[in-house]
Amino acid sequence: MVSAVVVDGFTLQSVCVLVTWSAMAAALLVLLARIRERPVTRLFNRVLIGVGFPASRFGARLTVELLLLARIPQFVVAALIAGVGTVLFPLLYLQPTASATVDELAAAIVVVPSALGLYAYGPARAGNWVATTVTGRRDGWVVPKAVAVAILSSALVAPYLLAMAWAGLPFDRLVDVASLGIAMSACSQLVGVLLPCEPGRSLAATASTLSLSLTWAIVVIGPRWIAAQFHVGPDWMVTVGASALVLTAYFVLAFTARVASAQVA
Repeated sequence: MVSAVVVDGFTLQSVCVLVTWSAMAAALLVLLARIRERPVTRLFNRVLIGVGFPASRFGARLTVELLLLARIPQFVVAALIAGVGTVLFPLLYLQPTASATVDELAAAIVVVPSALGLYAYGPARAGNWVATTVTGRRDGWVVPKAVAVAILSSALVAPYLLAMAWAGLPFDRLVDVASLGIAMSACSQLVGVLLPCEPGRSLAATASTLSLSLTWAIVVIGPRWIAAQFHVGPDWMVTVGASALVLTAYFVLAFTARVASAQVA
């Protein structure tokens, strides 16, 4: 869908689809962000109860981050959206009258779960003392959080992509959809440390969500438009490259003393 807008120009149909899809994605993200949260010291759910901790230092830190992220309400909602999409979208794609619409909206089920990084920092801030205690460093949470976000987002998205491949979605379209999810994951982590979604602060959560939607649109559409002018491609490679730059910015920002101090306060 984004590729069509960039390459074919802003036709009425492409603009309507782009606006509709963007509004749906933004609405879902706002819904996730506005969920009322309890203090992070209490379990939100009983996901992964009884999981043991690896002997390695990094493995233990990663397990803590996985548990923190898997127990926030937004993960449960993202899992429900991914589950429904995994069942519904492939079945709709098999219908000739709906296949074109599903193809245009295929990225929505990938983008929403990939936004988990936005909620990995603010709600779980109180748990960052664990990484600090284990490593003796205030920025010991940075890499484990990023890996945890990648693991859980991939776990939610992978079944959907496999189901769409089974339904017959072209491989190049699958790769393009996956690249949009990678871009959302990178943007969500960057925005997550810049504008953390604080528990009980709906205004801050809404601002973070809208900022994420805007950042993601710029990161995806901007580089693809520039690449189209110079006939550089494919689109998915351009998006992955832009996502790598965003993720680099996240690490640079997260490893600074100011952010690390705020995250473990």
